Amino acid sequence: MLKLISTVFIFAGLFTSLAAQPPSAGNWQIRFEDNFDSPALDLTKWSFGFGWGTNSGSFSEKNRQSNLTFSDGLAIIKAEAENDTYYSAAINTRNKMVLKNGYWEARIKVSKNVSGCIPAFWQKLNSDIWPPETDIMEYFGTQKTQALTVHYKNQAGENKQSSSTYNGGDMTTDFHVYGIESGDDFLRWFTDGKMVREITRQSHPDFFRQWTGEEKYTILNIHLTDKYTWLGKVDKSKLPFNMCIDYFRIYEQTPTKVNDEILNGKIKISPNPANQKVKLVTKNTKPCSLMIYNQHGALIFEDSGCFTENYELDVSRFPSGVYFLRLQSDEKIQSSKLLIN
Repeated sequence: MLKLISTVFIFAGLFTSLAAQPPSAGNWQIRFEDNFDSPALDLTKWSFGFGWGTNSGSFSEKNRQSNLTFSDGLAIIKAEAENDTYYSAAINTRNKMVLKNGYWEARIKVSKNVSGCIPAFWQKLNSDIWPPETDIMEYFGTQKTQALTVHYKNQAGENKQSSSTYNGGDMTTDFHVYGIESGDDFLRWFTDGKMVREITRQSHPDFFRQWTGEEKYTILNIHLTDKYTWLGKVDKSKLPFNMCIDYFRIYEQTPTKVNDEILNGKIKISPNPANQKVKLVTKNTKPCSLMIYNQHGALIFEDSGCFTENYELDVSRFPSGVYFLRLQSDEKIQSSKLLIN
């Protein structure tokens, strides 16, 4: 009995750590992190402004230190107008928190959408060559859809972009987690654990030719401008516009013996991601208990005494997000991660 209790507590502890991982399957560890608990910008992790300085280039705002404040565990970027001048702030991780491949995420809340404003969470190469560029989250003016974009040069040397949008409703009423997973041959955007876009080397060869194998740095900022008709002129009556950042994290895939034993991927899930029915295939021939946990560690489904050599599961009733499947028999525990979109 004591052994069983110990096993349960060990698994529960491991599951808690696994549940905090990025949405995509794999063994992850946090490589860099800032929870913004300090009263000032941590200059070991960030620099003020953009990777190239404080001038935003094609936009109109001036970035100043007083427009970046810290309160109650939040970094707050404030965009405002004083007479005919726009002020904002930007922070970047160039030469500090950089990685070639991994998963980047930030928990962010933005003000009500304002014409002429662009809150942005984006990436560039640490070498600062442009393009390429990846925009993880942008909201253009009064548009309520999240923009997800890559910029690159085609074979002829022309600047190109590929963009998609995600409509999650009014995203200004609460915090949301925006993330991107970058691999050698793919990019996957996630919003609140749901994959909202994916591109591959096959679909975007010119972009990946420039993006792959290079370290990336991150920028968080708010742009303001009256220059572009598609964005609208800045509505000064609705300023200030705030972008509140709860945390920023970069995860790296670092397989460990403990994670491989628990989240061992020996349950073959097809398809994955899914939104209707999935098949679970294992080599187990003995009855098991199938348990499904959501990303917060809550048990939402259990089927005792099932046989899983070829088990069909209807996931259409589960909301989009990340789930952990555990099969437990008298002999072993097997677990895998399922993404429902």
